[in-house]
Amino acid sequence: MENGNQNKAENHQGRKNKKRKYMNKAELQRQIGEDYNDMSFVYNGKPAGVTSTVTNYVPTFQVWYGENTKTYGTIDEVMNDKFYDGKSIADLSEIVEFIFA
Repeated sequence: MENGNQNKAENHQGRKNKKRKYMNKAELQRQIGEDYNDMSFVYNGKPAGVTSTVTNYVPTFQVWYGENTKTYGTIDEVMNDKFYDGKSIADLSEIVEFIFA
């Protein structure tokens, strides 16, 4: 998994043409939960991000932070789990720059 997350960090650094932005919690939740946009960011020097898949109209969200990964079934879980060194994506929403694919 180490090489995979290293590649994710390199991809994050190299996404010059991707949409980068700071946003509030509601905007971020909409981007991930309704538009199903994949996103990445760096927090405390660790690569992180969220991808989503939809099967039979049911979304699943995969998140990573450094070497850790998790899967969620709802956007509320994605937004509110304190997975990122004791912070949630909601906590980080206005202080981290997010890159959307």
